[in-house]
Amino acid sequence: MKAMVRATKVVERIVAMVPGLVRLQQCYYRRQVHGEVERARVTSRDRVLCIGGGPLPCTAMEIARTTGALVTAIDCDPQAVQTARDVVRNLGMASRVHIEYGNGCHFHVGTYSVVHIARQAEPQSTIFENVWRGARPGARILVRQPAPCLKTCYSTLSCRQKCHMVPCGELAGALLFVKKLKETEREKSIAALPGRHPHRAAHLAG
Repeated sequence: MKAMVRATKVVERIVAMVPGLVRLQQCYYRRQVHGEVERARVTSRDRVLCIGGGPLPCTAMEIARTTGALVTAIDCDPQAVQTARDVVRNLGMASRVHIEYGNGCHFHVGTYSVVHIARQAEPQSTIFENVWRGARPGARILVRQPAPCLKTCYSTLSCRQKCHMVPCGELAGALLFVKKLKETEREKSIAALPGRHPHRAAHLAG
């Protein structure tokens, strides 16, 4: 686990114990989440999965609060899961945000219309591969990215994955993929080649 990810978890556990700090942390994420929600066109009809929710699932809570969508947040750290459940319950959001123990590298994502992969989720590249394979047609996949100066501090998508992106606009701090409803025969043949992943649409963050 990268040092930055470990540090983030420690800080979030401390913040989670102080309600006032939790609200400040929510404000910190609000602008980022609003941009992601708007670009991915998340609505109350969506089922959203947040991978890497951590002990302080601010992104999941903000998505639920902003859109009215039902959100599931998963984390592979049992302690983080328990802390997150306490936070969600204390803020009265347990009916809209469900916290589960789960590993993004293996978690079944086929029932979700929107999948959000946290910046701290590791290994991000492997998690993305699992999500892309299992995502249903039309699913939108948001992948948080670190600022350029912090790229070495986090696990990110591989160069091979990024090479197969088709830019479709700008979204600060995240990549947006949209899985096509139907693949062409050429796309199917490319997907069958070793190491090739013809991602349908992507949004590169600055």
